Amino acid sequence: MNVAQLDSADSERSKEKGRAGAVINAASRPWRQSDLQRNKTVAISIDCFIRFALKPPLLLLSQSHCHDTILITRQWQQQHRDNRGVFLLRGAIRHSGKMGRKSNRAKEKKARRQEERAAMDAVCAKVDAANKLDDPLTAFPAFKKYDRNGLNLQIECKRVTTLNPLSVEWAFELTRANMQTLYEQSEWGWKEREKREEMNDERAWYLLARDGDSAPVAFSHFRFDVECGEEVLYCYEVQLESRVRRKGLGKFLIQILQLIANSTQMKKVMLTVFKHNHGAYQFFRDALQFEIDETSPSMSGCCGDDCSYEILSRRTKHGEASAGHTHGGGHCGGCCH
Repeated sequence: MNVAQLDSADSERSKEKGRAGAVINAASRPWRQSDLQRNKTVAISIDCFIRFALKPPLLLLSQSHCHDTILITRQWQQQHRDNRGVFLLRGAIRHSGKMGRKSNRAKEKKARRQEERAAMDAVCAKVDAANKLDDPLTAFPAFKKYDRNGLNLQIECKRVTTLNPLSVEWAFELTRANMQTLYEQSEWGWKEREKREEMNDERAWYLLARDGDSAPVAFSHFRFDVECGEEVLYCYEVQLESRVRRKGLGKFLIQILQLIANSTQMKKVMLTVFKHNHGAYQFFRDALQFEIDETSPSMSGCCGDDCSYEILSRRTKHGEASAGHTHGGGHCGGCCH
């Protein structure tokens, strides 16, 4: 039934001052808001309808605002009875002064959500822009070769989708040879299928070092990603064949990752290292000055000493300004792809 066809002319009004909820009966005169207004407290029925199937009939009144009184939904119900039916008002009435404060808080909360959404959009835009690069090393031609300590190598940076599948397979086999035992000593275990999928994921980038015969001898698998609301370059692997170790090549590859992270405006370079991989742990902590990241189990209070790994990071110049800010609670990670 249309609310305009409802009338309160011949109904009993609420006996209590300031109380909304007059009984409304069908009549010829159109319904008016003033019919229910009483001492600045008003109930306005918008989508009213009568449930005649019920005995007695039930009229459900939805509520809105009028003048300086506003209604907010609450877990509250009030019934009004007469000899023709039961009338149920849903919601609660609050004075506009109290509601004004709540309204301001709601606006502030909405504004914060919009700011957070805009900030996350900006983060994802940087990650997207980095992933659209053809070659992140274009701006650093001096780092496309490594000629020291008896090595003469060419360095290239490619997306996995443009890399020769044989090179990806070589990288996987080298990772298995170097890391399988370490994985088996951790709570993760070695999961060959998952590792292979990870290394072939379309988001993967590869930094490859090749010898004079174009044979790969070392690589780093990394990604541009979002960790706890920050744009980061995440290093998944740095693996070298035994014949090129202890000649500065590993440090050189990590330095290239730091250059790429800076040039693409990432906030930091991140990686995960096993605690029982003592050589690698000391290499990143001492030689490369990586710090234990705030998201690492030992720092975040999750697992702590029970975890066999640490998450390390080193901030770029773009991340130094926000180094004092933490991203408390909530889910970490969430790539924007």
